[in-house]
Amino acid sequence: LRREQALKLAEEFEKNLKSRGLGSLQGQHLPPLDTATYTLLKSIPSGSLSGLSGLGRISPKKGTKPQVLSFEEVDALYNAGITLEEKQAWVYYQKNKGEKMTGWDKYDTGKPSPQKLKELVEKGALFYLNGALLPYPIYTYANIYDRLLDLEKDSKAIVKNYGKEAYELHVKALEEVKPKQISVRAPDSSDRPVILAISGFATDTDSFKVHALDEALVDIELPTEAASEGVSLQTAFSAWMRRLPESDFENVTPYEIQHFYLEAKRFTKENTEEARELIEQYAPKEGEALFSRFLYEALSDEDKVKLDFTWNRQYNGQSSVQYQRIPVGFTCSALFKTAPLSITPIQREGIAFMTAVGSGIIAYDVGVGKTMTAIINIANALYSGKCKRPLIVVPNPTYNKWVKELFGYTDTATGQFIAGVLSGTGYTVNAWYNLNAQSVNPAVLKKKVAENSITVLTYEGFMRLGFSQKLMDGLFDELSHILMQSDEGKKTKRDTAKLTLSLEELVGGSNKQTVVNVDDLGFDFVCVDEAHNYKNVFAYVPPDEKGSKRFKIDGGLSARAQKMFFINNYIQRTYGANVMMLTATPFTNNPLEIYSMLAMVGYDNMKKYGVTNLYDFMETFIHQSFEFTMTYQGDIEKKHVVKSFNNRLVLQRLIYNHISYKTGEEAGVKRPCKINLPRTTKTDPKTGLAVKLPPDEQLVTYLQMTEEQYINQANINAYPDNFTRFEKIKAIMRCLGWSLDNALSPFLYTKTYPATPQDFIDSSPKIKYTVECIRSVKEWHEKRGEPVSGQVIYLNRGKDYFQYIVDYLIDNVGFKRSVTYKKATLCEVEVLTSEVSQTRRELIKDAFLEGIVKVVIGTASIREGIDLQRKGTVLYNCYPDWNPTDAKQLEGRIWRQGNEYGYVRVVMPLVQDSMDVFVFQKLEEKTHRINDIWYRSDRGNVLDVDSLDTEEVKFALYTNIDELVKIVRERELTDVHKKIQVIKSQIQTVDNIETDRAGLIQFRAECQKYPDMWLNALTDLVRNPSDYTYSFQTTREGMLKVAEKATELIKEIQTYKTSLPQEDKALIALQRKIAASVFTLRRITDRGYTEFARYKAYTGAIAKAQRTVFEAKGYSMDTDFEAVKNQLVTEQNQAEEVYAGILSKENTERITQEILLKKEKLKISGRVATHAAEDFKSLNHLLAYSFNQVDNGSCIIPSPGTEPKADPDRERRKRRALAEAAALELEFIFLKLA
Repeated sequence: LRREQALKLAEEFEKNLKSRGLGSLQGQHLPPLDTATYTLLKSIPSGSLSGLSGLGRISPKKGTKPQVLSFEEVDALYNAGITLEEKQAWVYYQKNKGEKMTGWDKYDTGKPSPQKLKELVEKGALFYLNGALLPYPIYTYANIYDRLLDLEKDSKAIVKNYGKEAYELHVKALEEVKPKQISVRAPDSSDRPVILAISGFATDTDSFKVHALDEALVDIELPTEAASEGVSLQTAFSAWMRRLPESDFENVTPYEIQHFYLEAKRFTKENTEEARELIEQYAPKEGEALFSRFLYEALSDEDKVKLDFTWNRQYNGQSSVQYQRIPVGFTCSALFKTAPLSITPIQREGIAFMTAVGSGIIAYDVGVGKTMTAIINIANALYSGKCKRPLIVVPNPTYNKWVKELFGYTDTATGQFIAGVLSGTGYTVNAWYNLNAQSVNPAVLKKKVAENSITVLTYEGFMRLGFSQKLMDGLFDELSHILMQSDEGKKTKRDTAKLTLSLEELVGGSNKQTVVNVDDLGFDFVCVDEAHNYKNVFAYVPPDEKGSKRFKIDGGLSARAQKMFFINNYIQRTYGANVMMLTATPFTNNPLEIYSMLAMVGYDNMKKYGVTNLYDFMETFIHQSFEFTMTYQGDIEKKHVVKSFNNRLVLQRLIYNHISYKTGEEAGVKRPCKINLPRTTKTDPKTGLAVKLPPDEQLVTYLQMTEEQYINQANINAYPDNFTRFEKIKAIMRCLGWSLDNALSPFLYTKTYPATPQDFIDSSPKIKYTVECIRSVKEWHEKRGEPVSGQVIYLNRGKDYFQYIVDYLIDNVGFKRSVTYKKATLCEVEVLTSEVSQTRRELIKDAFLEGIVKVVIGTASIREGIDLQRKGTVLYNCYPDWNPTDAKQLEGRIWRQGNEYGYVRVVMPLVQDSMDVFVFQKLEEKTHRINDIWYRSDRGNVLDVDSLDTEEVKFALYTNIDELVKIVRERELTDVHKKIQVIKSQIQTVDNIETDRAGLIQFRAECQKYPDMWLNALTDLVRNPSDYTYSFQTTREGMLKVAEKATELIKEIQTYKTSLPQEDKALIALQRKIAASVFTLRRITDRGYTEFARYKAYTGAIAKAQRTVFEAKGYSMDTDFEAVKNQLVTEQNQAEEVYAGILSKENTERITQEILLKKEKLKISGRVATHAAEDFKSLNHLLAYSFNQVDNGSCIIPSPGTEPKADPDRERRKRRALAEAAALELEFIFLKLA
């Protein structure tokens, strides 16, 4: 009710603001309470506060102790919907664990009576598990397959002690959170589990055993142990693959898949470079595609059911956190800064999430409130007794902000105290900065920090923390093996010593710069801000058990990241959990980064998902391929890349159970309206797909090449013609990079330098367009007499040429070469590359945010980790990156919360007849996939990441239409030829059917004699076991055991003999058991090798004919064979006609037209740079709109002439309005004034 009344008053005040042309209060920070405002408040009639009583008191006077929200108030505000019984169950469980649960006395049942516990169970607040009682969030956060098996064991005890209804509550609770089963039987392949043929699950019989293949595959001979003991999935797959027809293999042979992929054998000198690349590229691809088909087609129904259960239990059994049922409790300040402290539902969710998982990552977008969530979570942990001495590690630039937001500060201008989240709570801060002698008294470091104190360190200070010898002796060996991803059981003492020494050197265990040991200070909780800076823990994937390096995707390695991993792991092992990491961007699509971040907070917990190490992670979730890719330097190279994320649904659950992820949109964070140029499409709000805009609504950035660029591009296009077919593919990909370079600047392509900045600008339409757009923005602001907004140029190539752009913007556009900021000399046009020091980088960033620096030219180093949004209005992307993730990160530099402007433009100039257009189109197609790893839906179990397609590049690059026609024609001929070969094979199958049937009848009769022979031989052994003692080389007692096995086989033979009908598959299965038995080995029974081999072959031939020909064509085996053959002959004739038609003149014309249409899509009509810049200039009126003057929901582009007029007096009136807003806010929130 209080909130609703407050909102009504706020709406009235906003209407007043807008009527005066002052915009909205949204995003504004109210000023500290000053004397004038206080006097104004004193004059408010008390009658105006009627109906709003009970909100408490606050005094703006100096020195007043900050008011605190009590536990009871927090409980009432933030635990709505959680019942009394659930809170009692939560406290009961936590106290049983040893947690103090300070302040939760209201819900403490002490040592509850059996009747009270029964009541809590009956109400679904407590659940029985193997003699213990767990609250709902803990009971349902587990491997549900294991929980259900435990429930089956516990069922009698539950029914006996709590009743049948309580048991049903247990079943319901588990079934509701049980992950949806992923089945190998799913018709859609994208919905099936992805099991790699080289994975441990496929190669290890401890994981799964195959006993028989589908009954239609009786001709495929599995190893003799399959029937009795079972064989691995890979072994069964190999047997199945060897019987596939040649047409099932495209680029590699079964031998190459088996030898070089499944068995990971090394290449020899006989393997040419071309052969190696083909095998490396296609053997995994075709091998895994066939293995997926094998699981779906070849396994018996019984084994498929078993496989579904086993795989889901091992990898897909873990449920999601039920955070909404977890109560939170703490005390905190009633104010934050100058406004009432209010925790949003998403922040409350983050606190409950951390309470449930113990250690986790808060991955909230900018503006959602990571810092607030973290501080409140620390308060929650301190209050309940989960920790006493938390440590917070933050980047240097945010250190002061953290300390202020924790405990507040006194405003030097007004003398007023500005409250922090924990002001007045009794907790204290150890503000130790970088842990040097100036920051902290060395004497303080000789003992544990005080209880209920929070220590804040910078990254630099963190690196000065060391480890005591006691800690190293206790944990270092084990953590060494984790970090080095080595098998502890297979290392010698010498290996272990080397690993430990290597790690000590890497993480600084013996570093002379460390000043204190982390364990000596008593830290029991770690919070890390901007934790993505610690994501490089693992640099590579270790070899498999046989020493084969299966996964060749590498990453970076950071000493500080490994040191952080060590400390996090120490905290978790010592205190059970208590690690919290904060970041808006936890990782990119690099699997090593994903694993590193998950391992930071849940290394042991990942074992619940069957992931015990990095190799397990890769084989469960990553599909690696060997393909062309574009490097960040713009080069094209062939390397191992992530083709797709497998088992996406399991991976997402793994991620979401360790990471609380929220976007700005989910949290309602408002950002400026973004306009992408060229603007040729818009997103359909219903489907999420890109829809083409009408030509009159499009705003394009298409540019003509210069004559020099045309000549260069012609040479680039002709370059692949000089190579053989194999080398041509590499040449084509090389040309892609050259074309992008030439489109940026011919100087970049020719690796030469211009005489003057003017020469450089004039030679590049793209750079000329950019500087002219920058000029128009500058002139627009100056004409209105207002500061010039900030603009960013992104160029991930040619940094040696950046100074030419800087000089041109100064000498020709009018920016200043020298400005002063924080006593440092800067330029209004600055450059940010990886060579710029961190100190200067921060200086330039701050100057840009303050409006001192007007233009920043940056490389890939600005894509992340640097916010340029406050006054930024335009970002020019002059070198399109292939990876859409990079493009998304880049635009986020200015398109984010905190921008003062209502509109930002992200501009990508594109040069006609270059590869610019191709890359731009690919970016548009793939952009919607950027956040798919976070997107939870039922869109399939595989997430494609994709890479460069050489065929697409060919079509974009080649100008020789005849060559493209030839390529298409060859592909069509190959496809039809394969079809003809398949039909010929089917005709041969039909031709052989009579012979196969006769052979089947003959050898079926021969083989049906064997059961009687086996029965007689085994019966005699059972009756006279002593007669066989010599054959088995055993004692009489031993023969009794042999006789028992014989008796079991006798029963199976008798079952077969009495079954009607006596099916072929049953007889073959029986023979396999006899053949695998000890009785055949001792020559007691005759396995009938020759007869059964022919019997199986004929049975298999008939089954294959039925499956691949008759059923495929809609016939039964009773159909007249000649009719079936006639249809196949007709299909063969038709296919041969199509084959001949492909070579016809008419088909050549058809292909030519299709290619021309495809090329037309890539064709753009470019203009001179100065003319194209006029389109950009036509949108400059958007610069007049502040953030608060735009509807961020619709983002409609207003027409010129409707924009707000410049108002020199606006700022003064805005300040006055904000002061009145502060008065009004305090009127209805704080109520009674002293």
